[in-house]
Amino acid sequence: MSLAIERASIGTPLNSGTTSTTAILTTDVSVAPGSQIEVIVYGHTQPTTVTDNSGNGYVWTKDKEHNNNLWIAVFRTIATAGLASGTVITATYASTSNTRFMCGSSFSGGVASSPPDAVPVSQSYFGAGGTPPIPWVGPTLTPGVSPTIVFGIFAGIGQAGQSSTPTSPWIQLFDLANANNDHLVVMYQIVTGLTARTPGGQFAVTDGAEDEAGITLNYKEGVGGGLTYHGKVATP
Repeated sequence: MSLAIERASIGTPLNSGTTSTTAILTTDVSVAPGSQIEVIVYGHTQPTTVTDNSGNGYVWTKDKEHNNNLWIAVFRTIATAGLASGTVITATYASTSNTRFMCGSSFSGGVASSPPDAVPVSQSYFGAGGTPPIPWVGPTLTPGVSPTIVFGIFAGIGQAGQSSTPTSPWIQLFDLANANNDHLVVMYQIVTGLTARTPGGQFAVTDGAEDEAGITLNYKEGVGGGLTYHGKVATP
């Protein structure tokens, strides 16, 4: 089966500036059996675990995390029996977080055994300001296999009403901001070849002095050919 984004968004993203030790994402679409689900969790404290109430016994693996006075973490599971609409997915933080983002997508066509390809990369940044539009880039990853699906995640603190436009040919899945002036951007590409890939875009609001963090990671394709996309794009 070839790689494809199955569901660009599995449920309305959590976009909260209130305090809690958990973040919850409830699916509003079903996920096909065998698809892999990737959930991104942001907080001002460390996201430690993700669980769900499907009853299928899914194990959520933390594929990568990064801390730069904010935390972003990528969790993934293989939905061997699929996932029904209305499933509650819960992320737990190490301690109370006063900002919480949580969003998720699913993709098909990935291998079931050791899906990650290259070692995920992450980096800390510091936004120094400027006149919009403000270019930004995430960490560069060089795939070890082809074709592959590459995800770029970028987050920051301190931007009011921020929004991002992706650099072509990246496709933006999520562009979230809250009343605490925090933001989270998630994008992807399905690519052939072993060329280095760098996620990026342009912010529409002045990039103030702030801490930022980025993660780039990719997953292997199973047997098959041809690349497709379908689903919906989530906005705040």
